[in-house]
Amino acid sequence: MTRPYSHSLSDDERLYKTKAERSAEEARDPVIKFPEWLVSEGVLDRQSLQLIVHEVDQEIQLATDKVCVPIRQPRVRLCSIFTPRRLIRQGRR
Repeated sequence: MTRPYSHSLSDDERLYKTKAERSAEEARDPVIKFPEWLVSEGVLDRQSLQLIVHEVDQEIQLATDKVCVPIRQPRVRLCSIFTPRRLIRQGRR
């Protein structure tokens, strides 16, 4: 199985793989090749494949929306921490 990107930000595969190796891995990437194979073998037509991709994208978006809730802002008046009190009393933060 190929890995189309480095393991982490500190792992730069360009340091230990040649451009030819990376290109060869990209050419046999199963995430790209499998859908192409399904169409070429007549298992799916392009429209059915696009529908599946759309449904998966929607499912991922719904799951992302559930876990990525907005972070509530703390109720701290930062102006009173960083602004001299006399300016706050005068309304000139």
